[in-house]
Amino acid sequence: MKKAVLFTIILIFCILSVNAATVSHSASEVNPGSFATGDYYYDGNVGIGTTSPSGKLEVAQTSSASPLLISSTGIHHSGLVIDNAGVGARTYRISTTRNDTPTYGSGKFVISDIDGVAYSDTGSARLVIDSSGNVGIGTTSPESLLHLVGTTPRIALFDSVGGVDRFGISANDDTLKVGVDDNNDGSWNRDIATFDDSGETYFHGNVGIGTTGPGTKLQVNGSVIFGTGISIDDFTIRDSVNPAVVDMDSPSDSYIRFNRNNDAKWSIGNDATNYEFKISEGNSLGTYDRLTILQGGNVGIGTVTPDSSLEVNGTFRVKMLLQFSATGGSITQDGDYTVHTFTTFGTFTVNGTTNVEYLVVAGGGGGGSNGGGGAGGLVIGTKSVSTGEYTVTVGSGGVAATAGSDSIFDTITAVKGGMGGGTGGDLNGGSGGGGGGYTGTTGGTATVGQGNNGGTGNPASPTYYCGAGGGGRGAVGSNGGSNVAGDGGSGVTSSISGALTYYAGGGGGRCVGSWPDTGVGGIGGGGDSNSAGTANTGGGGGATAAGGSGVVIIRYLTGPVNSIDINSEGNVGIGTTSPNAKLDVNGLTKVWNTDSPGTCSTTVEGSIYYDASLNEPCFCDGSIWKQFDGGGNC
Repeated sequence: MKKAVLFTIILIFCILSVNAATVSHSASEVNPGSFATGDYYYDGNVGIGTTSPSGKLEVAQTSSASPLLISSTGIHHSGLVIDNAGVGARTYRISTTRNDTPTYGSGKFVISDIDGVAYSDTGSARLVIDSSGNVGIGTTSPESLLHLVGTTPRIALFDSVGGVDRFGISANDDTLKVGVDDNNDGSWNRDIATFDDSGETYFHGNVGIGTTGPGTKLQVNGSVIFGTGISIDDFTIRDSVNPAVVDMDSPSDSYIRFNRNNDAKWSIGNDATNYEFKISEGNSLGTYDRLTILQGGNVGIGTVTPDSSLEVNGTFRVKMLLQFSATGGSITQDGDYTVHTFTTFGTFTVNGTTNVEYLVVAGGGGGGSNGGGGAGGLVIGTKSVSTGEYTVTVGSGGVAATAGSDSIFDTITAVKGGMGGGTGGDLNGGSGGGGGGYTGTTGGTATVGQGNNGGTGNPASPTYYCGAGGGGRGAVGSNGGSNVAGDGGSGVTSSISGALTYYAGGGGGRCVGSWPDTGVGGIGGGGDSNSAGTANTGGGGGATAAGGSGVVIIRYLTGPVNSIDINSEGNVGIGTTSPNAKLDVNGLTKVWNTDSPGTCSTTVEGSIYYDASLNEPCFCDGSIWKQFDGGGNC
């Protein structure tokens, strides 16, 4: 058996040199056959092709032949074993394989870990290169230029110049991941992207195409072409130069469909038949078209063949947005109304002109020793306001046996509630206070249009007497009866604040003496006997108690207001959404005011105007302008 001829030659040189001095011999002087079988050792450097070797073995190539040849004629690997006797060292073999090699297959270059298995042909292959040039790590049968196999095989990329993070590509089951080792400790704590074998890709952060600083999940700086089946949850196009383009390659409609839970609701785009722009209900154009714009600019609503700039097939409505605003008080919104609520003194500051609705309630009167207090006066109505400031005063409730205070909005005054009877004083007010029972006092008189009178007290006997209830905005206070105290008059409701609320109830009276009966306050903040009226309702105080404070509430429309409605019959409504005639006006109508209406003829028959000199409306009968009242010609 031939063993490494070259190693035998080296051993010859070892024997010939005893003192590690350099001894040179020619090839003809070396006869391998003169060496016996066995091991040979040489304590020095050996050079082949060089007379000055710088290492234990140096082979210098002086021709095109291989500088060092390691071969085997048996079934074992041809290779080189690298060993180290140091602590923690391992033994590796660098070898090639042949057809009958039992371990790794034929024709491969192998670096294997043979530590602990002496110098055998077995061991763990760490790197394999096959005859096609494929490199395998973790596999002896690489199927591509680089083939990695392991529990979680990973390729790590690290910038050694100032780098901190390490990037890696790894595979696990059916998933490929690109990740980062932020801690530089092998933990690979953060994924950047995930790819699975179904073709789906997930990015764990913002993705920028054409930009290095994406601010959203996907930000593209440049043109984008989408194929079929794209689904985007949140999509923004921002470009100062280039528009977004929806372009169909085939001769079909170019449109965008808007779905909700995969149910097609609306489609918008270009109908390829006549190049019309359409908004359609459903999943395509052409079936349920709701708006059509032709190439010439005609717009059709309810029709796909508009013959004018705007053609509507169906009911037509024009809404007006009010250009008005105001400040002051506590501001809330109730549908299309803006509501200002004042519970103390303030200013209603207006910008613009409009009509406002108001509720003004004065402070309720305080209850007397046995008569209930009258409710504060309540005024409701509509007022035209324009740019400027309007003063608002909110009346306070009267303390016991004292009238309340007035509430004021500009020139509108709600009168204070009268005090309850029993100790004298002024019982008159917005609603009158209840009469005292000790002397059988008549209740106070109410202000017309703001409240009701108080009831009359009942003296009965010197040992007991019953006071009457104070008047409320909705009813008079009840009289004191035999052993029965009078109840306060009821208030009224209003929804001006946005909620249905009672205001201005009268206070309840009471009996004193051997029959101490108590009256009930009227609904709307009136206090029961010995109980105060409710704040900001103008309720009268129960006997011996204070009245409730008043309130001022102002509201106006700020939402869209129906101005013109045209139905399918051609009827026009102004101020109404259901016109019953060719012109149906809900509100005031102002006609032409002039002294020169022109000639009355059949072409203007039925026309009307207001004659400024006669102060009379006139109409054309086809030949003459005549007064409406039949008083003669105009």
